[in-house]
Amino acid sequence: MIQHQCSVDPNENDKRSSLVKLLLCLEDKFKKGEHIQDDCRREMLVHRRMLMSDYSLSPEIVSECKTEMIRYCPSLLQQGAGASIDQRGGRMIHCLLNSARKQKDFGSSCLNVVKSLVRAVDPGSDIRADPLLETACRPVIDTLCPRIKPGDSNIIMCLLDNLKSNRMTEECEDRLMEVTYFMARDWRLTPKLLRTCRTNLVNLCQLPTNWSMTNELKDDQIGMYLGCLYQQRQQLDRDCRTELKRLMHIRTQAIGLMPEIEDNCIEDLATCKNPEVKGEEMKCLQKKYAKLEEKCKAAVRNFTQMTMSDPTLDFLLMKACEPMIQLFCANIEGGNENDLIRCLIKHKSEQKMDYRCKAGIDHHQITSMKDEAFLSQQFRKKCRQEVEEHCKGKKTKASVIQCLADLMLKDVLKGQNQITEVCRDELKFELLQRSESIEFDPLLAKACQGDIKKFCSDRTPGNAEILDCLKDNHAKVSPVCYAKLKKRQKLDVILPENDFSLVSKCAPVIQKFCSNEKKQNMLSCLRRNANQDQMPNICRRVLYHRLMILNTDARFNRGLVENCKQDIEKWCSSDVVDNDDDDDDKDSDDADDNNDAKGGDNNDSEVTDRDMGGRIIGCLRTKYADSTATLESQCVTELIDVIQTSKLDVTMDIKLYQSCRKQLDSKCTGMDKEDCLKLLYQKGQLNDDACREQVKRIIREGRADIHVDRALAFACQTDILKYCNDIPIGSGKQLQCLLNMGKSVTTQCQNMLKQRQELWGEISNVDGVVSLTKEISKSSNNIYLISVILLILCVMFMAGCVCRPYLRYNRVRKYK
Repeated sequence: MIQHQCSVDPNENDKRSSLVKLLLCLEDKFKKGEHIQDDCRREMLVHRRMLMSDYSLSPEIVSECKTEMIRYCPSLLQQGAGASIDQRGGRMIHCLLNSARKQKDFGSSCLNVVKSLVRAVDPGSDIRADPLLETACRPVIDTLCPRIKPGDSNIIMCLLDNLKSNRMTEECEDRLMEVTYFMARDWRLTPKLLRTCRTNLVNLCQLPTNWSMTNELKDDQIGMYLGCLYQQRQQLDRDCRTELKRLMHIRTQAIGLMPEIEDNCIEDLATCKNPEVKGEEMKCLQKKYAKLEEKCKAAVRNFTQMTMSDPTLDFLLMKACEPMIQLFCANIEGGNENDLIRCLIKHKSEQKMDYRCKAGIDHHQITSMKDEAFLSQQFRKKCRQEVEEHCKGKKTKASVIQCLADLMLKDVLKGQNQITEVCRDELKFELLQRSESIEFDPLLAKACQGDIKKFCSDRTPGNAEILDCLKDNHAKVSPVCYAKLKKRQKLDVILPENDFSLVSKCAPVIQKFCSNEKKQNMLSCLRRNANQDQMPNICRRVLYHRLMILNTDARFNRGLVENCKQDIEKWCSSDVVDNDDDDDDKDSDDADDNNDAKGGDNNDSEVTDRDMGGRIIGCLRTKYADSTATLESQCVTELIDVIQTSKLDVTMDIKLYQSCRKQLDSKCTGMDKEDCLKLLYQKGQLNDDACREQVKRIIREGRADIHVDRALAFACQTDILKYCNDIPIGSGKQLQCLLNMGKSVTTQCQNMLKQRQELWGEISNVDGVVSLTKEISKSSNNIYLISVILLILCVMFMAGCVCRPYLRYNRVRKYK
């Protein structure tokens, strides 16, 4: 005491009141690294235990906390009059600690006295200084921390490490939280932190040399140095960094260990008093993030940023996923930026994935979309330039992702290069995540809220179920929903590797048949293998929907738009109402959840003409089947691809399917749908005019090129290779080649050609001399028909020669 100048104040009337000050002085010297003799330290421990065992030994508590003891601990106060075991066991002290933690109106003067007592006793450095805490936690210590020596500060850290362990008793947890509430609010009480990080605190965080255990800290100083150490974590010494990470991991286990959140979120936490599971108050705050008060939102934002950059600090996630990490991600170092969470996301749909871990990952992904601040450091680093140039001012991660997705679409469609390859890789990972669940796409969920209730109420989020439902009903959804959905559908068909539904449901087929294909050609590869027996029905259904979107809206078919540009301008300009280029739309996506989805100046909430793309393809197909119209060769190639794709399933020819649905359902079960409709047309059994027109269209398309008539192409494939392989496709040239070969073709081909000629005869549509000439030239009896026409013309000529003189004679006689 003399050596360290910690003597008792001789002017102090009550010598007991100086005991706390004396202990504080000695603790201050010890924590600053000065030597305290072992005998003195043992005596200090005895007096610390005395202070925590009997509140009457602290006259400051008796005088300053009388009101609080009467209000919050009346039963213990009455028992204390008789010097009961509850008083001597320190229950009154712990009652005050608990009340200071939970009661908003706890007196400030009493609170300051309690803080001084906790600093003097410092149970974090030696749990034996708090007899009640030691007694309550002895069974837990013996079970979970048996190898730690008595009096070691690691005991309390071990207890905090196991705070949520199944072997942690409720009594021990309650007493522990009462003490750690004050430890968390004073960096000087953090075990081992000062010892391991003193140099870093001085050099990196400007820790003043005159800091002391005897001084009261202001509120703005609470947690300041701990936050500084975390921000400078890459520059810390190894021992300090290890201790800091351990401490941060412990703090995330309970709101009570994070004063920066608990103190700033008092009002908001009141709505989370009964969370789904005890200890999930933080999860509750994150779910209500958009509605939090500003101070609370800032605190939750800082914590969430920390867990996004290092998921191991998310206690609930790590607790739920620890076995899954060992199973799927054992080779990944936990602290690596994004690697661990990416591994968990990648294996989230595995059959062995625990449902609690999956729920934790889902919550992590949903939360990450709520603020631009939650973009990972890896994403920020690789996409910094793109975000600053094109997406500055976006407030949520979801809006940043959509902004960059629009930019990437523009790059693909217009051959630009505004996004670097490294950023594109990061963005593709985010887009693949987003397409898994409507909950990961808050912009679409908000725009389609009413449509989801109307069309998809029986679907659950996840596995792209609601997203696929909206896409199935894309023609029926509201304009504001369609505007957002159209962008997602365009991404599906232009960058199919970002389509979770397609990639997950067709994974075996992709692995077997398309592993060597470029990712952007995945749809084409799957289409070529659509009739493989190995393709599951669930994959075929998703594939057909994507192909239907691709083939019924020219705006989604990049190859068609590029190669048919001249023909669209020449033949279909009346069907193009405007540019309808939604890539340039600016999303006002940062509105919070309280705003109406239809509000704001969202330019893409209105679509000028959602059927325009379908009309363009319909126009081109009509011109393709029209023998009087000549299309560019590259456009013909694209159209044949569109028509052949529509032959995979009748539902992909949307106009045919919608017009003839009744006939298909009633008369065409169990047989090829198109052949059935053609047969019904030939027999005159189609009474619906719209259906008849659509059937006539597909018949004309088959006559325009043999390759779009699957049955005819199959029957004559040998003859085409033998006789007509050098004839260019389109305009019926290869078909005419086969007809000219007559009986030289195989019997199978002859029979099929005969059937098709009979069918074509039903739709002959002569509306001029040119079309008449072409119809005659296509007929197998063209010589006979030409002879008859010539004979008729000759008869008419002879009749004119004979009758003309007679008519002239009659006119002359009349004038006479």
